[in-house]
Amino acid sequence: ILSEKVSSVLIPAALFEESGEELPLKDDIEALTDNKGNSIALLRITNVEVAPFFLFKEEKSPMIGNPMGDDIVIKLKFKIIFY
Repeated sequence: ILSEKVSSVLIPAALFEESGEELPLKDDIEALTDNKGNSIALLRITNVEVAPFFLFKEEKSPMIGNPMGDDIVIKLKFKIIFY
């Protein structure tokens, strides 16, 4: 996910609802963690879009989970600020 070519990710909205986490906002700084919970990078959110998956299905962005059709997804665009 940290390659220079990746600058966005699609995440099902249900993941935020299930975890009780708030949706990131533009200019938020988020820590990206590995599977052990260790921070591996800081990301600045540059844009947040919320829409049904079918509007994004042609995107080249990596996806978390397996959204389909009318599932609501969040597209987070980001810039790596520390790695």
